[in-house]
Amino acid sequence: MHQKSDDMIRENIKIHKNQRETHLANNVVLQENITKYRAEITGQQENIKVLQTQNNGLQEDIKTVWEQINGLEENVGTLRVQNSGLQEDNETLRVQNNGLQEIVRTLQGQNDGLQEHFKAAGREL
Repeated sequence: MHQKSDDMIRENIKIHKNQRETHLANNVVLQENITKYRAEITGQQENIKVLQTQNNGLQEDIKTVWEQINGLEENVGTLRVQNSGLQEDNETLRVQNNGLQEIVRTLQGQNDGLQEHFKAAGREL
């Protein structure tokens, strides 16, 4: 009976030893995986830093573009005011031109009358 008990104890020791070796091997694999995942995490953290830097640059670019848009909107407002003034000037010039055309027609009529008068008198201008 002692023999059987000793055999069982030896068998249990062998099983525990195998389990211990299996656990140690699993532990090595787990440590390797942890090291690998830590390296991946570090890489991802570096990627995040790069993306954050790029994002900051893009935000600055967007801010610059908005400032440019605001400047352009101010320019458009100024140009609209100038255009309105130019349209008023154009209308004034159109009215003046119409008046000048009327004066030219009057002068042409007078010139035609003088030419007729001088032709009748026997002379041409």
